Amino acid sequence: MLSISLETVQDIMAKAQLAYPPTNESNVICGKDISIEELSSISDEEKALKEAIAALTNNELAELGALMVLGRGAGGETVADFDDLVAEAPSDTRAYANYISEKTPLATYLKNGLSKLGFAN
Repeated sequence: MLSISLETVQDIMAKAQLAYPPTNESNVICGKDISIEELSSISDEEKALKEAIAALTNNELAELGALMVLGRGAGGETVADFDDLVAEAPSDTRAYANYISEKTPLATYLKNGLSKLGFAN
């Protein structure tokens, strides 16, 4: 990681934990059980997370996204793929920031990504 600091990642992790606290319940919501008003309102914690991610530079956002993907590990990504993941970050940074900020297990993904890169957490 060259652009984003460890402190920034840790701050985003803390905000993600507040925005999306772990529960034993499913995150899937049946459409008929929720109103439009509930969908359009987000918590202060979610707003703080979205604002922190939106404030990142393009390079920081690309590295945060790469760290998230590395930590998720769904595609078998390894540390050797990190630079490629950064380079492949979408050019629409606003949409990418929203995409990242809406991942409910974001704190876990980032923690796993840091661990894979050898950062103690």
